[in-house]
Amino acid sequence: MRPVLLTLLLSLGLPLAAAGQEGPDLRELSTARALGMGGAYRALGIAGEAVVGNPAAMSLYRRYAVDVTGAYDLQSKYAFGNATIVDSQTNVLAAGVAYHLVTLGSGEQQRLTHHNTLALSFPLSDVLMIGTSGKYLLTSGAISSNAVTLDVGVLVRLLGLVVGVSGHNLVDISNPDATRYYALSLGYGGGGPLNLALDLRSDLGPRAVETLTVNAGVEYVLGQLVPVRVGYSNDRRLGRQDLSVGTGFVVDSTGVDVAYRRELDGKGQMLLVTFRLQAGR
Repeated sequence: MRPVLLTLLLSLGLPLAAAGQEGPDLRELSTARALGMGGAYRALGIAGEAVVGNPAAMSLYRRYAVDVTGAYDLQSKYAFGNATIVDSQTNVLAAGVAYHLVTLGSGEQQRLTHHNTLALSFPLSDVLMIGTSGKYLLTSGAISSNAVTLDVGVLVRLLGLVVGVSGHNLVDISNPDATRYYALSLGYGGGGPLNLALDLRSDLGPRAVETLTVNAGVEYVLGQLVPVRVGYSNDRRLGRQDLSVGTGFVVDSTGVDVAYRRELDGKGQMLLVTFRLQAGR
């Protein structure tokens, strides 16, 4: 029986499309916590994924955080390693840096990307935050690229609800792994034991419908120590649906997260492990 979340999303009229891409690209960069929630994370801002998500989310909480992540897709051989540092505690202007080493494709299509990000965010008030990030991509192999692009984001926080809008790869660098897209994100929970998230992504323009991606997830932390996460994604751009689960062991926001994502209509399987260290709140 398909999960209730899957049935609900399909009932909203999100049909599958044929795959338009060979496999995952640089949009898939995340942490184990984010993957366990179906890739919906841009409005939560709790961990280091804000650096490559909506940079404005770094200002949601005052903290110093370090994340180290490893990921591997058993089917496509897509893999990456990552280290991220976020500091929104030292100054009002929050800053984050991230480095990803990513391998994509196989055979003649294989390429290696050094993905470097510097992100800044500023809270205009307790309600409104803005952010931007510059990304330097150095790619070799089937694709050769040496270029800089840009993300921007805005977040609005109203009680426990956070609404975000972000634009990604706004500078066209002619790299098919880093094309322009936009995201609308919703988050609820404020970092408490229950967190809900929904992300909608699309290229907009004439390809808006065929590139629509829906990511949804829920997290509940048992006894403030063991998180349990479930998520679902429907990626029309890749023509695939995924169900993900995650857990871990966390003490005062420091610990380890693991996640597993399974393609419902195919063989894709991804594993992620993230070690995170965080101080402040």
